[in-house]
Amino acid sequence: MRILLLALSLALSVSVPLNAVAETDGIEAESEDRDAQPIMPPRPSYPALAIRAQMPGWCDVRLDVNRQGYPTNIAPWCSHWVFCQSAYDAVASVRFQPKMLNGQPEPRSNVVYPLEYNIGATEAESEANRAKIEGKPGRACMVGPIS
Repeated sequence: MRILLLALSLALSVSVPLNAVAETDGIEAESEDRDAQPIMPPRPSYPALAIRAQMPGWCDVRLDVNRQGYPTNIAPWCSHWVFCQSAYDAVASVRFQPKMLNGQPEPRSNVVYPLEYNIGATEAESEANRAKIEGKPGRACMVGPIS
C-alpha cells in the first residue's frame, strides 16, 4: 500500500499538508523568528478496519511542540474512532523545527495538524468526500502511546 501526501490520489491515500502549523499569533517575524515547522510530515497508516469497511475519514490533531521539537499533549479529534490511534501514532513520530523567537527555541502551543483518509478516491472524489464529512461533528479520541 502506498500512502501519499496532499494533492496525490491513488488506490489508498492519506493526505496531510506539508505545512500544517496553526496560525501565527500576528507577530511580525524577523529573520531569526519562525513558527514551529515539521521536518518531515507524518506518515499515518490506514487502519485495517477502515480499509475493510471502505471508510473515508479525517482527523484534526491538536498538539504542542516543545523547545526540542518534540510533539507533546497530542489530542486527535476524528470523524470516526477507527482513525484515532493511527492519527496519534503518526503525529507522535513527527519531529519539528521548534518555534524560534529572538534566535531562541520556544515551545509552541495549539498546533493543529489535519489528516485526511481516503480509499480508492480520485482527487475530485476526495474533495467530495471531505465536503460530505466536514459538516459532521468529529469526536475526541481517548488514545495514547502503545507500550
